[in-house]
Amino acid sequence: MSKDYYQILGVSKGATADEIKQAYRKLALKYHPDKTKGDAEGEKRFKEANEAYQVLGNADKRRQYDQFGQTFGGSSRGGFSGFRPEDFSKFTQDFGDMTGFEDIFDAFFGGGRRRQKSPEQANRGSDIEGHLQVSFIDAAHGAKKKMGINRSRVCETCGGSGAVDGKLIACDKCNGQGEIRINRRTILGTFAQVQLCEACRGTGKKPAKACRTCHGDGKITKSETIEIDIPAGIDNGQTIKLTNMGEAGWRGGKAGDLYIVITVLPDQRFERRGADLYRTEGLSYPVAVLGGEIQIEALDEKLTLKIPAGTISGEVFRLRGKGFPKLNQTGHGDLLIKVEINIPKHLTLKQKRLLEDLKEELE
Repeated sequence: MSKDYYQILGVSKGATADEIKQAYRKLALKYHPDKTKGDAEGEKRFKEANEAYQVLGNADKRRQYDQFGQTFGGSSRGGFSGFRPEDFSKFTQDFGDMTGFEDIFDAFFGGGRRRQKSPEQANRGSDIEGHLQVSFIDAAHGAKKKMGINRSRVCETCGGSGAVDGKLIACDKCNGQGEIRINRRTILGTFAQVQLCEACRGTGKKPAKACRTCHGDGKITKSETIEIDIPAGIDNGQTIKLTNMGEAGWRGGKAGDLYIVITVLPDQRFERRGADLYRTEGLSYPVAVLGGEIQIEALDEKLTLKIPAGTISGEVFRLRGKGFPKLNQTGHGDLLIKVEINIPKHLTLKQKRLLEDLKEELE
């Protein structure tokens, strides 16, 4: 009696190719021998799932199976002995989002894909982040600011080698190779993986005698004060990168970078949008009607703004080049002045009579 491959994979007879593929992946990962650790029932389920997928995962074989209950033209047996070259090709195609053996291993062994780090990457110090507040004016003109940070620095006792007198010997865990080979058994056979030695992080060396100050790490943590150059035109939330100013590397490795996130304190006089500044100025009714001049405050100076006759409330005047400096560029943004006509709430008797006369005249 033929096996019910649909039942083995847990799908209906009307299942799509993608549904069949997903069901097979789930079972293959669940019952792989390296996960079931030699359990006979688990190995049996793994072989059955593979056998079922070899049939239902192939359109021609699936049509034969649906019609006759079996396939013709070759064995559909799966398991460790059932893989043929064409089966392996099909297997790697079905796991198309996995680009190599490492991906398949990681899928079976329960981890995401991990790329092998070089010794330089493994020994590089960590990047660190700091935060600094600056005034609106300092952001406009640029400034030098001091801030305190805690970070690891190269150990002065051993010069970063981690060893007394700088003497290094071959790592005994990897025999000086910097790498360790690990054999892993898979459905395709036994494969060797090369991993960076954790003891020496790929260098192949270790201190003959560890430095007492840094205990062999080649770095120690210190508090210090550093000076930051604030560029003119920097905006709130922008970051200044200081190369090699992060954590020191492990045993002489390259230092990480320091990222300073800038907070620009607001200025009550202006609203900033990029390099442009916005400000609202009050305008008397007579000046709005007759025209005239008003004094306005720019970033660092007082300016005279000419108001044409008939100006309405809400009108915006643009003063080019009177805004904020442009970061890492020449020139400045603009200063935009929005005028609002001031309507007096309390009038003298004389002012009321004058307005009434004006009203009659206009009507």
